[in-house]
Amino acid sequence: LCQATYGQCVWSPVAAYIPTKHCTRKMLRLQNIQRNSNSFFSLRGTHRNIRLFSKKAVTSVDDQKLDDTDSHGHPRIPFRGWYELEKCDVRRQWVERFTGTKLEQVGEWWKREGSDDSTSTLKLKGNIENVIGLVKIPVGVAGPLLFNGEDVHGYQLCPFATTEGALIASATRGSTAITRAGGVWTATGTQEISRNPLFKTRSIKETQLLWKWLKENQSALSDQVNMYSQHANLVDLRAIPNGCCLGVEFVYSTGDASGQNMTTSTTWHTCKWILSRVSQELPQVKVEYLMVEDSSSSDKKLSFRNLIRTRGTFAQAEAWLPESIIRDVLKIDVKTLLEGYSILMSGEVQSGTIGNAINSPNALAAIFAATGQDIAAIVESSAAILQLFPYRPKTGHYKSGASSSHLSQQCDHLPNFDLMDKEGGIYVSLKYPSLCIGTVGGGTGIVTQKECLQMMGCFGKGKRKRLGEMIAGFSLALELSLMAALSSGQFAQAHEKLGRNRPDNGLKERHLNESLFSQVLGHRGKLLSWKPMKVNTGSSILSELTKSEMSKKVGHFGYDLWYRDTNGDERELPVVIKAKALDSETYNIVNKMAQGCGLQVAGLFENFKSEVGFKHCHEREIQIALNNDPNLRKYTPEVYHVIRNPPKDIYVMITEFLSKDKFDLLNSADDISGWTTGDIETVLTGIAEIHSLNFNKGAELSALPWMDSFTAQRMVRLEPLWQAMLQHAVRDFPEMWTEQRQQIVNKALNQTTNIWSVLDDFPKTLIHGDCNPRNSCLRKLDTEEEGRHRLCLYDWELCTVHVPQRDLVEFLSFVLPPEATFEDWIGFIKFYAAKLEEYTGQQFQMSKFLEVYDMASLDFAMTRLLLYTIAHTFKDYKFLPRVVDSIFSYIQQRREQPIDLLILK
Repeated sequence: LCQATYGQCVWSPVAAYIPTKHCTRKMLRLQNIQRNSNSFFSLRGTHRNIRLFSKKAVTSVDDQKLDDTDSHGHPRIPFRGWYELEKCDVRRQWVERFTGTKLEQVGEWWKREGSDDSTSTLKLKGNIENVIGLVKIPVGVAGPLLFNGEDVHGYQLCPFATTEGALIASATRGSTAITRAGGVWTATGTQEISRNPLFKTRSIKETQLLWKWLKENQSALSDQVNMYSQHANLVDLRAIPNGCCLGVEFVYSTGDASGQNMTTSTTWHTCKWILSRVSQELPQVKVEYLMVEDSSSSDKKLSFRNLIRTRGTFAQAEAWLPESIIRDVLKIDVKTLLEGYSILMSGEVQSGTIGNAINSPNALAAIFAATGQDIAAIVESSAAILQLFPYRPKTGHYKSGASSSHLSQQCDHLPNFDLMDKEGGIYVSLKYPSLCIGTVGGGTGIVTQKECLQMMGCFGKGKRKRLGEMIAGFSLALELSLMAALSSGQFAQAHEKLGRNRPDNGLKERHLNESLFSQVLGHRGKLLSWKPMKVNTGSSILSELTKSEMSKKVGHFGYDLWYRDTNGDERELPVVIKAKALDSETYNIVNKMAQGCGLQVAGLFENFKSEVGFKHCHEREIQIALNNDPNLRKYTPEVYHVIRNPPKDIYVMITEFLSKDKFDLLNSADDISGWTTGDIETVLTGIAEIHSLNFNKGAELSALPWMDSFTAQRMVRLEPLWQAMLQHAVRDFPEMWTEQRQQIVNKALNQTTNIWSVLDDFPKTLIHGDCNPRNSCLRKLDTEEEGRHRLCLYDWELCTVHVPQRDLVEFLSFVLPPEATFEDWIGFIKFYAAKLEEYTGQQFQMSKFLEVYDMASLDFAMTRLLLYTIAHTFKDYKFLPRVVDSIFSYIQQRREQPIDLLILK
């Protein structure tokens, strides 16, 4: 039996007790020998016997048992040391059974396509053990940032792998400020990595003799290092004596590799050579103990050593920013920024911080994860020095100190200082003394990390300095943006907790249960099952902004309900659940955006947040859903169920799912090419009938407890806010908010009282308040008598009391292109007026009707469009530039008519 098992694989299960006295040394080494074969053996010692187990050779993953144990009977992870895909999958299945969890997403490997093996699990050997899958971290890009470096030039992007919201946005904001100011100047210096072994001798005298011998033989040590590494070169030895112990700092240069593992191996082999030679050449020295690293190198530790001296790559970045760019982009003035820097530095001294960078680990963690660096090296790499100095203008509020403009005359590499000399600004720099980075080896070869390095132009040999400069540059951008946010109060406001709800408040997953869905079905039949489905919410701004910030369920959620009707047939009912955020929660979201638009906008919005149109927004749509007027209901999605529970902050409506087979022109705000004249007239007919339902009931509607509406007095109070928002729009989007358009809105704001006197002289009604293709579509009709389509209008959270022309203005501004003629606009306005006359039974003087339309156009431009622009600062809304062009095209054409907008003369 032993002869058979030793000579070849055993293909049938075998178990035997073999007395020890009959076992040869070869037999006792059986497990090690068979490790290279296809058999799976386990040896267990029992007193003087050895029990030998042999299983059939593993030919597929199905043959491997998932209940493996070690020699002590404890569970053991299977296939340790194996990297084949099939064995990695078995290992994951073992983990799933062991933990009782499913790891479907973790088990999603890379796409195995292409001619190379870059996505093979075999490539992970040396990076990880017991691999079971991949954890995907979202990757975004910061920038572009303009570089004027030693190894980096031009506009660059940088990948950030992170799950922290606002991080990339902040780095991009800092990049924008630095780029507009002329770019960032970067450089790298020393590259070295150390490993500090410790030799324990018997006395101080012996450590002195050992150190003398090491220095005399440094060249020979270098030769030993080169025998074990192609990249590591020993550049210096430094003594760290401590009584009978001699710590020796082996200082290496490692080329483009980070070098931590490399230097550990070379140091260990070199130290073994040292012990061998010392025992022969220094018999009076006895090394009693050797440790390859005594922890004094600060590997994976933050220490003053890494701040004072280099361990890794030395990298630094600097920039000059004039005051106007600081104000426009960072939304702060130089004086406040300098005061904030001083306070932050004082706080870091009091807390004993090593270095004074505000948030350097954030940038390093994101870039390291994206580019395959050693994540733990963030600790030592994050030791950094941030400097901020005022740049004194030739004239201005900095009275002391001479101008620095002579620098620009002497140094060609500096930016143009004309603007700096005129208005002043800041100089800012960031130094990383110890960036532990590499562009070869380690995790840089993993396919996704390799792609990120390639995107930066930093993969492979000769790219380490470039990577160091890019990390320093983008870190400086993040530091600058964060420092501005902290100094101006933007940071606190942006991270304000939303809602302040008790833990059990708001709609929760547990509420979406059989009881709720049975109520939704009502008399239709008996609920059988339900499952989530994807819904496209289009560009619903409020829902989109709030749902990403809330712990409770907010926004749109699709569900497919299956039920048995009264005839016994199985049927499907797709529904949409819309959970509303409170108005106070909406204030905080919009306030967060306002904080990013400057101190003036932020401060004024905080003062007027309950007056800009969002008050009771959670109640308004619910009240519309509860309105059973059939003349209103036919123009809205069918409402199946409404939940209104103020004590629990739950405001929910469940409606029909708007599918493309039943509705046309869904979510068409970005592309209006599908809208025909007939489609536009269908919408105008629908909103005319909706407006007729409460026509001339303005006072009655305004008295409703859930209603919110603008008045002339409120608009006058809000004028400073609109002015501040206009200045922000002009600064950040000058191509959209041109000087001519700024003048028009300024004149309108100065004439607010006159504009509203015209509006107040016309009957008010209930309007949608957000009437555009983001919230409207056309329902397909079944009979020719009804026509081909009928308006479907949804998302009523901003419904209000206003002149009916206000809805008309917004809708036409969205669906008519900027090149539409004045005759096109007038044609649709007259069509709507005729329909409103038909539904209300009243006659309108066309000149008066058009005058009110003109005032509503100005009101739309100086309020809603400015709010849209604030949101556009944080997310690119494709429709907005077109809408702005369209409304101002109408206003300009109107001014050119014989009877023009006299109010803007």
